[in-house]
Amino acid sequence: LDILHMDETTVQVIENAKFKSYIWGVCTSKHDIPVYLYFYKESREHNNAKIILKDYKGYIQSDGYEAYDKIDNCIDVCCMAHARRKYSDFITMCKGKLEVSSSLCLQGLKYINELYSIESNLEKEKASINRIYEVRNTKSKEVLDRYKIWLDETYPTLPPKSNLAKALFYSINNFDNLSNYILDGRLSIDNNRSERQMKNFVIGRKNFMFCFTENGAESSSIAYSIVETAIANNLNVFEYLKYTFDSLATITNNDIQKLRKLLPYSDDLPEYLRVKK
Repeated sequence: LDILHMDETTVQVIENAKFKSYIWGVCTSKHDIPVYLYFYKESREHNNAKIILKDYKGYIQSDGYEAYDKIDNCIDVCCMAHARRKYSDFITMCKGKLEVSSSLCLQGLKYINELYSIESNLEKEKASINRIYEVRNTKSKEVLDRYKIWLDETYPTLPPKSNLAKALFYSINNFDNLSNYILDGRLSIDNNRSERQMKNFVIGRKNFMFCFTENGAESSSIAYSIVETAIANNLNVFEYLKYTFDSLATITNNDIQKLRKLLPYSDDLPEYLRVKK
C-alpha cells in the first residue's frame, strides 16, 4: 500500500475546550481495497500527521497542508480542485466587476480546466494505468509547464495582499506538489476522495454537535472507521455489526487472526452480509 488520501476537520470536545480538536481522515486510493480510517487528535500539529503515518512510505494525496510535506519517505500530492476553487471563488466574488482581474482569473482557471479535460478523456477511454501515466507526462505536463510560466509572469504584477494574488498563491506555493500526480498513473488529480470521506463525518457532526470527552471522540472515530469502511465494501452495516458482535463473543485471548477476519474489508466475511447490487 503506497497511496493514501488525507484530510482533517474540527470536532468540538468539551473536555478539551481550550484547544481546537481535530478528526484526521485517511483512506486508500480507488485502486486499492476501500479502507476509511478516522483518528482523533487534540490539535492539528504537524507531529500528529507523523504519528498517524508512522512507518508509512509512499504518496500522500492532500489539500496542501504543509504537515504532509514534512513526512519522511513520503511524496505529497496536492489537490488541483483546491487550486481551481481559489479561482472560481474569486470570480464569484467579483460578480462581473473588476474586469481585468476577472480576466486574469479566468486565464488561470483555463489552465486547470485543460488538465481536468485530459483526465475526463482518460476516464471515458477507460485508460490503463500505464496509458494514464504516458498521457499525463506528455499532454498534462505541457499544460503544467505553460501554467507555471503564466503564474511566474502574472503573480509579481499583482498587489501582494489582493484577493487575486491570494487566488494565484495556492498554485505558486504548492506547484511542485500539485504536479506530482503525473508521477504515477494510479494517483488522482485532486483529493476529492478524502473530502467525500470527511463530508460524512461533517454531516454527522451537525447532529451530535460535540463529544463530551476525548475518550468519546476516540470512540467516535473508531465507530466511523468501522461503519464507513463497511459501507465502502458494500456491506449491510446492521447485519455486519450483528455478525461481528456475535463473533467477538466466541473469540478468546484476543486471537489476532480471528479478529482480522472480522474487519469490514475481509474476504472471509460471509456472503450474506453483502448488499446485492
